[in-house]
Amino acid sequence: MVPKIILSVVVLVLGYILVYARPVNRPINEVDIFIHRNYDQFFLDEEEVRKLMSDKGRTQLEGALSGELELKLLEDRIKEHAFVKSSVVSRNMDGSIFVEVEQKELMARLIRESAKDAYVSEDKELLGVSDVFTARVLLVRGDFADRMIIQQHDTLPERDSLLYLIESIHQNPFLRAQIAELNVDQGGSVVMHPQVGREKIIFGAATDIDEKLRKLKAYYDYVIPAKGWGIYDQINLKYKDQIICE
Repeated sequence: MVPKIILSVVVLVLGYILVYARPVNRPINEVDIFIHRNYDQFFLDEEEVRKLMSDKGRTQLEGALSGELELKLLEDRIKEHAFVKSSVVSRNMDGSIFVEVEQKELMARLIRESAKDAYVSEDKELLGVSDVFTARVLLVRGDFADRMIIQQHDTLPERDSLLYLIESIHQNPFLRAQIAELNVDQGGSVVMHPQVGREKIIFGAATDIDEKLRKLKAYYDYVIPAKGWGIYDQINLKYKDQIICE
């Protein structure tokens, strides 16, 4: 009698495992979302990620069986967002879905007078601005900013040089905090405006970029401590091996 009872219990347990404990048959009870953000740039939140995953509410998440949700499809829906760099969706045996989203990192904002602005991402993509959030990044304005947007698919060596300058500023913590704006004229000549201080920084063409940025760093490391802030109206980095302070 006892062996028959034990056998019945074993059969019931195995049946439960086969039917209910399989991930594909477990209802989703929780969707846990984590968003990796860089430099306090908030372009989407958990609500927006849920909206993307559910196809604007057309697909049920909580309560749906795991097998009814294609993880790859959910990942692809999230990546449709212009500011998403990557997404990974996984599930466990407990009926939970885990979502990791990494945002694209933005380096600069191109300012246009008569049309919409655009962001420059770390991958040097030009992205439309967000209606939800404005990133605190380097501003780039002037005639050449318009050309970068209008001719973004054309071969333009000057644009590549300017993008390298933007990237170099972004990757340097001091310069990223200190340089607020680049004004770039039609010919690609650059004038920098600092966050602190009133002097214009004449950078000239986006050439010899590393050398010019070293000179700029030397100005802040040695000239400012010796002379103080607000002494000069203009700092010129255009000439080889020289920093001209006026």
